[in-house]
Amino acid sequence: MLIKNNNNFWISLFLVGLIALIYSFVKIQKNNAFDSILDKNEIVNKFSFGDIELYKDGENWWLKKGEVTQPAETNLVDSFVKRLRQLEFDKKISENKDRFSEFGITSDSTKFVISGKTFLIGHLGDRYESSFVKPEKVDAVFELPVVWGDGGPAKIDYWVEKLATNISYSQITKVVASGNEIKKDENFLKKIAYIEKGKYLGGVVPTPESKVVFEVYVGEDKNIVEIGKYWVKSGNYYYQIKQDDFDVLTSVLKKS
Repeated sequence: MLIKNNNNFWISLFLVGLIALIYSFVKIQKNNAFDSILDKNEIVNKFSFGDIELYKDGENWWLKKGEVTQPAETNLVDSFVKRLRQLEFDKKISENKDRFSEFGITSDSTKFVISGKTFLIGHLGDRYESSFVKPEKVDAVFELPVVWGDGGPAKIDYWVEKLATNISYSQITKVVASGNEIKKDENFLKKIAYIEKGKYLGGVVPTPESKVVFEVYVGEDKNIVEIGKYWVKSGNYYYQIKQDDFDVLTSVLKKS
């Protein structure tokens, strides 16, 4: 009877130890695993990259950095969020904390915060087509097929379209201002086709008395380009342009 009880004791002890071992293994695996950044149906109205916050107001996305608030490129941000739903953390690179810094994961790494989750952004991958990312609460670094490395999305230029106009200048058939057709000038055509945006000036025309409206035709398609001293309209908003650009764009008015 004593032998039987001893056997039962050792069997019970063995089972308890086995259960503890399995539990520890599962816990370690759980701590080193991650599924996705967003659920497929999760609604996103704001997120941040470093000190840049992006938030949605109605149908449009806005960007805020410190005291600066300006429109973000809504189509670009919507595409970014859509891409997040498709990302899978299926390429684990390392669970060795001593190696995390090799992938750019340090206490100074740019933080990406969305839906209550925080991610540390490391370096770009070897082919510059991916980035090393560590979920803050997961003890592992993953490689994702996104170009976030070295904090690219933590810069304003990542979220803002740099050009107010983007027209193939060689395909411009004519330009009209105040009912008069502008004489073709290659320097002018290149400038009006690709006007660079500077500082965001708001949603109210800065100097209405200096406004000039160009009708830029590519075949039958007409593009309206509205400029002033020293600004350009892009969508519903106004941005600063260089004085040299303004001078080139308005110099043709004297010749027409």
